[in-house]
Amino acid sequence: MDLPESARQMRRHGDRGCEDIALQTDSLEQINEDLARANEYLETEIAKRWQFEASLRKAEREKAAILNGIAGVCVIHVDPELRILWANSVLCEKLGCPLTTLEGQPCYKAVFGRDCPCLECTVRAALRTGSIQQGEQALPDGTTWLICSNPIQEENGQVSGVIRTALDITERKQMEERLARSAAELRQANEALRESTARAEAANRAKSAFLANMSHEIRTPMTAIMGFADLLTDEADLGEVRDAVKTMKRNSDHLLGLISDILDLANLEAGNLPLQRAACSPVETVRDVLRAMQVRAEAKRLAMACHYRHPMPIAFRTDPARLRQILVNLVGNAIKFTDTGGIRVMVRVDSSGSESQMCFDVIDMGIGIPSNYIHDIFEPFFQGDESTIRQYGGSGLGLSIARRLARAMGGDIHVRSRPGEGSTFTLALPSGNLQDVPLLNESPAQLVDSDDKRIAASKTTRVEGRVLLVEDGLDNQRLIRLILQKAGAKVAVAMNGREALEQAWPELQQDHSAGDASEPFDLILMDMQMPVMDGYEATRELRRRGYTGPILALTAHAMTHDRQKCLDAGCDEFIAKPIDRDQFLSTIAHFLPAPPVQCPPK
Repeated sequence: MDLPESARQMRRHGDRGCEDIALQTDSLEQINEDLARANEYLETEIAKRWQFEASLRKAEREKAAILNGIAGVCVIHVDPELRILWANSVLCEKLGCPLTTLEGQPCYKAVFGRDCPCLECTVRAALRTGSIQQGEQALPDGTTWLICSNPIQEENGQVSGVIRTALDITERKQMEERLARSAAELRQANEALRESTARAEAANRAKSAFLANMSHEIRTPMTAIMGFADLLTDEADLGEVRDAVKTMKRNSDHLLGLISDILDLANLEAGNLPLQRAACSPVETVRDVLRAMQVRAEAKRLAMACHYRHPMPIAFRTDPARLRQILVNLVGNAIKFTDTGGIRVMVRVDSSGSESQMCFDVIDMGIGIPSNYIHDIFEPFFQGDESTIRQYGGSGLGLSIARRLARAMGGDIHVRSRPGEGSTFTLALPSGNLQDVPLLNESPAQLVDSDDKRIAASKTTRVEGRVLLVEDGLDNQRLIRLILQKAGAKVAVAMNGREALEQAWPELQQDHSAGDASEPFDLILMDMQMPVMDGYEATRELRRRGYTGPILALTAHAMTHDRQKCLDAGCDEFIAKPIDRDQFLSTIAHFLPAPPVQCPPK
């Protein structure tokens, strides 16, 4: 049966509705799927956002922990309008308010209480330039801060804010000021020290000049006194006259020794006492010392002996002249303080230490030294108690000079003593390497010449030649001319350097009739301190004009630098006044063309 049209239409509409419903259902299902995917994406993004925000909060906490943990450093984060975005706890504590109060406030108002930015604001400079700005800022409360403003730049180069740090450097600035004041005070102290040093050096130079002048003034008359006393000793026949002359000579020697001690002390204090190093025989040196001191020992009826502990090196390297000076001083000191008995000198090598030493023990049987004086005896001018001074006298310089010389030579002097039992002074000097040095295994013969033998020996030295003596002192002229003439020399005399030039160079003479003046001089003895023209100028002029003969300086200036001054002027040798006749003639003979002639003693 056919359905009515209306039914068929309704069926067709129903079918189409079902189709529409199916289509809509599919669409809804697609939408649901899209919504599910969108929801899933949103949940993922939300999770990521939460993770990011958690990381950001963690970073903020870490940043805050770091910035809050920097002791003494105030940190503040401001935006381009200078508003505070964040501040660390150090700044909050200093300002006495929480971070919530500071946030959003202009930094100049919150920190400094100002209504406008500071004139030299490093934050504004960092915002303007985009570079780090540093500087110091002094606050009204007296503190000083080190400021650093570091700009925060975005990827596009824009500055989005500034991190400003401030460190209280008040203590450092105060320390710098104290150091500056200390440095200024130190400079003033150094300047005062330099002035004091300059005054001390000037005083020392004045002292040295005074000593040199005093030495010259004393040595000049001493030359005549000692020289003529020496000549009288040769000629005196009567015992009483001979004894008187010996007394004059002995006291003159004592005075000369005192002058030499004072000069040596001045040279040592000024560091102007050069030392030499040469091969030195300990045996010969001790023998010479005992020979020189024999007369003084015999005068007190004291025995002297020397002992050697073998094996003994034939020689070691030291300053022979200073070694002899020290030993003379020590032996003389032993003789002075010994009234009965004798003096022994023990020479030995001490190899007990890291370096071997030559030791000279001077042992006496004298009064000894109290223990409370042991450390003082080497001080200049120390003489013990008044009773010792009255009985034995002395200047108190000998031991001081001896120890200073020993230490300058790399050694020292030690003493052992007991009152009433005598003393032992030990001079210890570096012996150097003795491996290849020949050794003595037996004691050599000990020879000590008497005064009479010395006098006889002094008569044997002869010199030949023509000598020009340039000397303004009449007494010394007479003495030196007499010594030279008795030794066999021909002597001409000039009163000053100008006369010396006239005699040494006949073409300069105004009177050419003096036939003797044209004869050449074999040697010139030049006094260095004279009127009209001194010896230095005369020597330089002679050398400038081509004089090649020997010129020997003869002067009472006996300081160490005086010798070099004479040699620099052109002299060949330096002879100090007062002269030692034997040494003087030996030196003269060395420079004369002919060797000295030795005559048998009378």
